[in-house]
Amino acid sequence: MTQNKFDLRIDPPVVNAAGTLGFAPKKHAPSLGAFLTNPISLYARKPAQGTRFLPYPSGFLLHTGFPNPGIKRVIRSYGRAWAAAKVPIIVHLLAQDSVEITEMVARLEQVEGIAGVEIGL
Repeated sequence: MTQNKFDLRIDPPVVNAAGTLGFAPKKHAPSLGAFLTNPISLYARKPAQGTRFLPYPSGFLLHTGFPNPGIKRVIRSYGRAWAAAKVPIIVHLLAQDSVEITEMVARLEQVEGIAGVEIGL
C-alpha cells in the first residue's frame, strides 16, 4: 500500500500547545495556523490523584494525568468538528508504545480533517 505524504502549511505560524484548548477548535481558531488537540490515549484516562501541583520560586510543576475519554470516544465526539474545521487539525497522541501508536493512527486514517499527529510518549 502506497502512502502519500503532504506538506503541512501553518499560516499564520501559530499553534496552541497540546492540552490548552480542548479537543476541537472554537472561536479562537481563526487566529491559529493549526489546532493541536488535547492529548488522546488509546483508552480512557482519569485525572491524576494526590499531589499534582508543586510550586517553585521560578514556576511550578503540574501533573494532570492527561485525563481523556480515549480515542474511540474522542473521534465519535469531535470527528465532525475536525472535518468542518477551517484550520488544519493535529491530533496529539499519548501512547505507551508503538503498538498503541499504530492502532490510534489506523483509527485516525478513517477521519476527515486530520492534517497530522503529534506523538507524546
